[in-house]
Amino acid sequence: MNPRALFAVVIALTAQLVVAQSTWDGHTRTGEYAFAVGDTDRAEREFQAALKIAQKLPPPDRRLEASLGNLARLYENQNRASEALPMYRLQVAAAEYRVGADDAALLQPLIGQARTAMQTGDIPSAEDALVRYRDIAGATGAADPAQHWIALAMLARTCTLQDRNDEALQFQREAIAVLDDARGPTELERDTALESLAQLELLHGDATAAEEVLVRAAERRAADSEGGRIANVLA
Repeated sequence: MNPRALFAVVIALTAQLVVAQSTWDGHTRTGEYAFAVGDTDRAEREFQAALKIAQKLPPPDRRLEASLGNLARLYENQNRASEALPMYRLQVAAAEYRVGADDAALLQPLIGQARTAMQTGDIPSAEDALVRYRDIAGATGAADPAQHWIALAMLARTCTLQDRNDEALQFQREAIAVLDDARGPTELERDTALESLAQLELLHGDATAAEEVLVRAAERRAADSEGGRIANVLA
């Protein structure tokens, strides 16, 4: 191909990409607005249109991940976990293609994949996603503590459901350690997490450790209207 023809091709491709970006931006912004005001049908149409455009862009491209994530959030918000789950899985795959297998960019879609897998009853898939989350969070130090502790608590739950109580105890201990440094969790979430750890310690761990956790939880519950509940556990 001669230089003049090559230049013409480059110009044409550039123009197509500019148009595609403009159209993708328009669909995405409209979808986000519709989602925010509760027009979920319109939001779904706009996000699907944006995804079709993103799928035609040369990889790797962040817009593909964004479109997959937008649809996943929408479906999850509507309790359509079986539709959200494949979107999160594809988002993980797209992010992995762009940045590699151990990058912090995978954290958000991984926990979304885990949540929706749990909702559909696919416990092994949820556990796989959460183990990857834990490994990447530990390697990068980039996880938000407010999300990190939830991932660890979910991981403990997957182990409990599979009667792997020693592992569940370890993960719940890790969750509490992260929760102590997290900003954002409610007091009820903190109390409940402590009590979950206490129960695991009582049943599968160390009695002394369980007592320490229960005392700590009781001190937090002292001024709470539901404080009597922890008194029963202590008894």
